[in-house]
Amino acid sequence: MNELSNVKDLNEVADLLEGRLKAMRLPMWDVFCMSFDIFENQFRKTELEITRHAVNFYYIIRTFYSSAEQFGVGVVKANSLDLAQIDECIKKSQELARLNVTPRYELPQPGQSYPHVKLAEKKILADPEGVLTETSEEYLQLVQDFKRVEPTFGKLRIYISARVLRNSEELALDDQKTTFYIEFPLKAEESGKLAEFWGIRYLKNSNQLDLENRLSKWAKLTIDSLHARPPPAAKSISAIFSPKMVWDALSKTVGHHATGVALYEGISRFEKGARVAVDHFSLIDDGLMEDGLFVANWDGEGNPQETTPIIKNGIFENFLYDQQYAALEESKSTGNGLRSLDGDIINSITNLEIRPGSYSLDELVESTNHGVFIEEFSWLNPSGVTGDFGAEIRNGYLIENGKITAAIKGGNLSGNAFEMIKTIEGISKKQLVESKYKFPHIKFSGLILSS
Repeated sequence: MNELSNVKDLNEVADLLEGRLKAMRLPMWDVFCMSFDIFENQFRKTELEITRHAVNFYYIIRTFYSSAEQFGVGVVKANSLDLAQIDECIKKSQELARLNVTPRYELPQPGQSYPHVKLAEKKILADPEGVLTETSEEYLQLVQDFKRVEPTFGKLRIYISARVLRNSEELALDDQKTTFYIEFPLKAEESGKLAEFWGIRYLKNSNQLDLENRLSKWAKLTIDSLHARPPPAAKSISAIFSPKMVWDALSKTVGHHATGVALYEGISRFEKGARVAVDHFSLIDDGLMEDGLFVANWDGEGNPQETTPIIKNGIFENFLYDQQYAALEESKSTGNGLRSLDGDIINSITNLEIRPGSYSLDELVESTNHGVFIEEFSWLNPSGVTGDFGAEIRNGYLIENGKITAAIKGGNLSGNAFEMIKTIEGISKKQLVESKYKFPHIKFSGLILSS
């Protein structure tokens, strides 16, 4: 069981599960099989400490109960390939299906047209240990050359994941993907002061690692933090957000309110054709973004992932649907049914893109009389319902008369994500493609800064 780590293996498991489901003559079901090969190097300071290889495998069985009065779904997660235990899982899912009442919908049908996006890097599939070693050597060489900062520890992981999906409609899909995880904390000390920057990123492709530039930037943030001071309070201030902070501000707010589940539950602040942002703001859900973590040719239910405009030139255009909420809203799935770790389907965003603007980052700074530049908050977690947030600044800079004058940390910046996209003063030309976003820097106005 622990060696189930590729598409061929998972298809054999899916054959086994499908056979048991059909033997029980269940009319509606799906099975989802998943495996992760994890290759990891762990570092202590400037030395390689531990090398690991682990395999994680599981499958999800969903069965449905349907009568004239009731419809329900039962979900069971397991990894045993013992036939008796598989049968017990199926029976358990049927029991749960009778209890978990949900709106009625159908499963995706075969015969749909699927995109063909590259999901895995051939060099990683061919030699993951070699790529891990090569990247680790680059990291160690870079940090050994640093003069004013030093690493405390670090992690570098390569994931090779495989998925297989089958359902009672005879849909059969599989794929394989490669991704990276990096965690490289850096510290600096000077005159009794200590500062640390904890860099963590999930990345889709090796070309996004860019370790030399990435580590140099993280080192600068660490050093600047040694001399940072609390920012002065301001009742209304402009703030330039880094792409990562734009993601943190908008993904759980604007992104969630663009979903079918938010529309169906009556909490969405959007309606088609309404103006919701400044006219130079456009937001896209891109399930086919090759450098996005959530790129896939099909979603967790088996529908093709798509590129869907959410907001175009300030006007709200489209909601994002999975199979269930598409049926409830008399629409069609946009490929936004994502499979959670416990097996449920979540109607959610995939990767987001904000179209580039017309300013350089320097021009955004130069156009700011009094403001702040935010690289990182300690934790930016807006309310998914209201969009309100208040977050402590971890790494930032004060902008005075169009120039960055001092590093800042501490203080609390607060605002509302839905109002922020209505008060955008500028968007940078350059976008950063990382994690689940392709975002520029954005300058917002009307935020409140507490010291």
